[in-house]
Amino acid sequence: MNNVPKGIDYVLGGWKLTGVMSLTSGDFPRFGNLTVTGNPCVDSPTPQHWFNNSAFAPTPENTYVLRTNPLQFSCLKGPRFFNVDGTLSKAFNITEKVKTEFKMAAYNATNRLNRGDPDTNIYSSTFGQALFQGSPGGTFGQQGATYGPGNSGRQMELGLKIIF
Repeated sequence: MNNVPKGIDYVLGGWKLTGVMSLTSGDFPRFGNLTVTGNPCVDSPTPQHWFNNSAFAPTPENTYVLRTNPLQFSCLKGPRFFNVDGTLSKAFNITEKVKTEFKMAAYNATNRLNRGDPDTNIYSSTFGQALFQGSPGGTFGQQGATYGPGNSGRQMELGLKIIF
């Protein structure tokens, strides 16, 4: 855009676009000291039925039961996590010594529901369900926090910086 009028170049020129795309395969949900009486894996998991709930039973209270089931099952993985973040920015010269930068950032720019791990608390009403937005945080390979209803979706941030 070297040959466009100065006013058009001021509005359209000099924008910077940066982005980050991440894809994380599902991690292995961890189970506490439960009694496993069957196969917890299902062929086609759905958000409402991620694993076989009837394969688990709580350990009886006030008894010592040696853990015999694994901490995680190789056939049971949590949901995948795909995310796109982006930033659009432009610097403007106000005077020779004063500059400003306008910046728009979008987190989860595609507004995708990235489900967190299924609930592994056997006493919860959502046991075995992966209903809520997840987070790619946590330790390597884990999805980290799971947010409740109303906390999913795109987040946008606007900023204006004055440099003098």
